[in-house]
Amino acid sequence: MIIVKKNKLGLVAVQKWYPTNVKGIDCIHITMYKQVDLQTKFPLCFFKEKSYTLHSNIVVPEEEMLKKFSSTIRNEIRRAEKDGSEYTENESLENFLNVFNDFAFHKGLASQTLDNLNSFGSNLVLTSTSINKKITAVHSYLIDFETKKVRLLHSATPRFSETLDRNMIARSNKYLHYMDMKKFKDEGFEVYDWGGIAYGSDDKSLQGINKFKESFGGQLIEQLNLYSILYYLILKLFK
Repeated sequence: MIIVKKNKLGLVAVQKWYPTNVKGIDCIHITMYKQVDLQTKFPLCFFKEKSYTLHSNIVVPEEEMLKKFSSTIRNEIRRAEKDGSEYTENESLENFLNVFNDFAFHKGLASQTLDNLNSFGSNLVLTSTSINKKITAVHSYLIDFETKKVRLLHSATPRFSETLDRNMIARSNKYLHYMDMKKFKDEGFEVYDWGGIAYGSDDKSLQGINKFKESFGGQLIEQLNLYSILYYLILKLFK
């Protein structure tokens, strides 16, 4: 289990990711349990929310992992290699924030801060690809050494740049997912969690993101997010 502490309105909110049990005492604290397996028992005092994601098995041999990718993804990865995509498995916080926050601005997403990223501590991993020394994609991950899972937190590209080809950037991003899978596989992790999908959504943009993630051949997983009353109220307030 990963425990992350964040400041909310001057109070400390606790996030517990991939828990194997849920403590009743947390009902009176500002606590959220994230991605809880369906068979896990929990007190009724928590607000329950269904959550869906995709899991890719990265224990299998690399050739088998590649076979689960769509033919388009495999072709794009090969083209990204020919483009000269270079992989960085430990990107800096500064470079990540520069790319992500520019992407977020153009997409209307929430920006990230140094404090927010630092709250994940040693469980945070940042990776990137670049071509001719220019970053083409960045990813952030939350890694759980206990469950051997890695979860995609953020993904961004400089797709709004006027000096980089969008198709090349898209290929490089696919290549980054592939290289990340290989990295985490080599480090002994077993599950690559795609960070959630918008299951059943009618939103065309979200459907496009779902289709992209599904093209890597992951398995659909249903889980739960659990919120204490205080955490739920604060969450609604920030929305």
